[in-house]
Amino acid sequence: MPSIRTPSDYINAVRTASQGDVRRIPRSIQSVLIAKFGYGIGPRLHSLFSLCDLPRETWGDFLVDEKLRHILRSINPPNARRIAEDKLAFYYHCIKHSLQTIPVLSAVNVDSTLLHKAKEACITPSSETEFIAWLTEAPDDLFFKPIDGTWGLGAFVAKRCGETWHFSDEASSASDIYRYLSSNLDSKRGWIVQPKIQPHSEIAKITSKQGLATIRMNTCLVAGETQVAFAVLRIPVGRNITDNFGHGASGNLVAPIDLKTGRLGKCRGSKSKEWPFIVDVHSHPDTGQKFEDFQIPRWDDVLDLIDRGQKSLPNLKTLGWDIAVTGAGPIIVETNTTYDVDLIQVAHQQGVEPQLRRIFSRINQGVTLAHHE
Repeated sequence: MPSIRTPSDYINAVRTASQGDVRRIPRSIQSVLIAKFGYGIGPRLHSLFSLCDLPRETWGDFLVDEKLRHILRSINPPNARRIAEDKLAFYYHCIKHSLQTIPVLSAVNVDSTLLHKAKEACITPSSETEFIAWLTEAPDDLFFKPIDGTWGLGAFVAKRCGETWHFSDEASSASDIYRYLSSNLDSKRGWIVQPKIQPHSEIAKITSKQGLATIRMNTCLVAGETQVAFAVLRIPVGRNITDNFGHGASGNLVAPIDLKTGRLGKCRGSKSKEWPFIVDVHSHPDTGQKFEDFQIPRWDDVLDLIDRGQKSLPNLKTLGWDIAVTGAGPIIVETNTTYDVDLIQVAHQQGVEPQLRRIFSRINQGVTLAHHE
């Protein structure tokens, strides 16, 4: 039997489903309980997927991330996954295969097992003195992220302003940055430093100035050919430096992309960061630009890059790519061997199990997509 969540989760889910209308409370309670005990979809996901507003016969089409990750690990073998999970190795792979990607300018405090590879790809300061000397010649806007990080966790931006650097909302020195990198390694295997990328001028109209909007594209390699299953645009809002959707908790937005045309569908986001209350968003809260009929620039180039990227990794049969479109064209930010399905389902307002089941069955006979135990 599925585990019971805290009572407050159920209260929040019922409150979200009823939208303040007391007449809808009985129906909302029933909806939340049936989703949990009939479909293995808990109260938070009930709100995230807005199940109360969807026909019950479609609920079985929704996938839960934890279950999908197990399937993805069975499709993508451990040895093959390593190249995507190590940002330095993946950068080197992109260079080798002429795949446009964000340059890695430097690697700092790198794990000894990665040091040889790092030296082949970029500059590797081995001391605070060497780091400060390198930083003197570096671009004014830099993006730091853990080599083995996920979901943008731990990443930060540093900007040079005269003789000082600004990061974490404070004026700092180059020594401060180095000490921060050294003291915040935790389980990380080091840091990579990249130039802060500016989006294409058209995309800049529908995103905040702080973060970089990326396209999440899910691909599968079927009989040697790339098949794109889904594409969504993740849109930063406010002061967020990453576009991670975070199940609505980040405040960022997400919109589906038509695979043939590159046009955005209806944009969605959460009214609250504490609990997913998903609503349609018609214009960007920072720029005021409307999302309706927005066309992703250079869409054919995006599709070409994704095709070449997936084919360059034949042992990885399904991947979640993050692509940024710049004035010079699309570039690969990273790729993921296990990827969240929640943001896809929120963006498309429907479950994706039937489509993924059909694709996965062609990749690996016998793969099943169970919703719950």
